[in-house]
Amino acid sequence: MKINKKITSFDLCLISLFTAIIAVFAQVKIPFPIVPLTMQTFAVPLTGAVLGARKGLIATTVYILLGATGVPIFQGMTGGLGIIAGPTGGFILAFPVFAFIVGLTFEKKSRHLIFLGLVAGMVWLFAFGGVIWPVFVVGTTIQTAFIKFVLPFLPGDFLKITMVFLIAPELKKIISKAKSHSR
Repeated sequence: MKINKKITSFDLCLISLFTAIIAVFAQVKIPFPIVPLTMQTFAVPLTGAVLGARKGLIATTVYILLGATGVPIFQGMTGGLGIIAGPTGGFILAFPVFAFIVGLTFEKKSRHLIFLGLVAGMVWLFAFGGVIWPVFVVGTTIQTAFIKFVLPFLPGDFLKITMVFLIAPELKKIISKAKSHSR
């Protein structure tokens, strides 16, 4: 089986578009103590689901690199390495793997596997960004990190991945149709 690794100009446009979508959705937030609830955790798995593992990884990495250089695209129109190095930076750094995991399962086209991939991606996000990162960066305990950085967000994030599960297949069809017309 030959794998086409070529990225077309259409793909570059999609990667750019989804990088921008993540940045815009980062600004949609509901204030919570410590970690605000943002729509990034909807946009990131949607990116992986629609673009696939490789291009989803690229789009989320571009998002991080832009923010790291100071472009104000992180939550609250912020940017810079200080945000990434802070207590919530682990969530941002977990985005590429999250998108990659989701993208891999969407490429398999099995509805059960897709949903498991969304859950696995969310588990990765919470394990790394919500527990491991705060333990090492903030110096908190695993239990405290789980209570502060994970538990309050489980219901909302489960709803977000359910929305991705429902929306992404239709969005992929629309994009596939647009791609076939762009040739």
